[in-house]
Amino acid sequence: MSSANSAAALHGKPPSPGPPPAATPGSMTQADLRSALQSQLRASGVADELKAQLRAKIIHHLNGPAGLSSATPSRCAVTAASGAAPLSAAADLATNNLVHTVANALVADYLAAHDLNYTLSVYLPETTQAQPPSMDVAELQELLHLSFDGCNASRSLVSEIQKAATQSSSILEGLVRGIRILDVHTATQQTQTDSTDTERTLREYSQLVERERDEKRKALLDQARKHDLMVEDRVARELEQKLEAFRATELKRLQVEARESVLSKLEDAREAAERKHEAATDKLRNEIHELQTRMRARESTCTRDQDCADQGRCRACAAPSPATSQGR
Repeated sequence: MSSANSAAALHGKPPSPGPPPAATPGSMTQADLRSALQSQLRASGVADELKAQLRAKIIHHLNGPAGLSSATPSRCAVTAASGAAPLSAAADLATNNLVHTVANALVADYLAAHDLNYTLSVYLPETTQAQPPSMDVAELQELLHLSFDGCNASRSLVSEIQKAATQSSSILEGLVRGIRILDVHTATQQTQTDSTDTERTLREYSQLVERERDEKRKALLDQARKHDLMVEDRVARELEQKLEAFRATELKRLQVEARESVLSKLEDAREAAERKHEAATDKLRNEIHELQTRMRARESTCTRDQDCADQGRCRACAAPSPATSQGR
């Protein structure tokens, strides 16, 4: 996510890698959704915009009117307050540059001590620095005019700074702890209100980034949920349309196949009936032929018998009977 990348930049962590290969919404885990949202925010430029805003706010609070420049009185003002002759503008500018150098060195030392390498790599270009300014405890004590020979406050600050150096902590944290230990009774309410607490400021910005991240995450999750519902609805409609088209096609195909099957069965039945009819016709024709043959043979036999009978009567009529012969 964009705001998540901003928070990662604040905590010294590089942005998360790109999203894994696309998957269906039902099979995506929370890590996959987070990676997809981060990729979408990076592609849309929201991540870079939030990181730029966060860096600008940090630099503004470090260098702006409410930052170290106004919180630290210039040497000209101190000189004028003490009654001495004011310094030149060049000397005042050099003092401000020195204050910024010390502030940048403290911030860079804090980031390096906490292994916030990614934030350090972002912070240095924003402060027009190629490398973090080198400053040890002795130089800081000299710039802040701190020593064990001074007052209790000076000794307390030096002790905390040296303790931070021996404990592999940042000089800024030691300086903040030393300032907290001091019991400054002369501090006014206005001074206390205007004092800058680095940890509190970072914590407030971290909470702000977390709130913005949660809001954007919820908005993106709602958008992703709506998109998933829209995609599911579109897919359901497409499937329904394809199913209807498939049903219509299958019904037509089944109707055509049923018609062809019925026609084929009717054709087979017609051919079988024709063959049966032809066989019955041939059989009947053969029986009629045989019957006619037998009838002709019988008629021929009857004709011969009739002829023989007629010839016998003729001979009987022509020959005299014995009684007639005796009478004569």
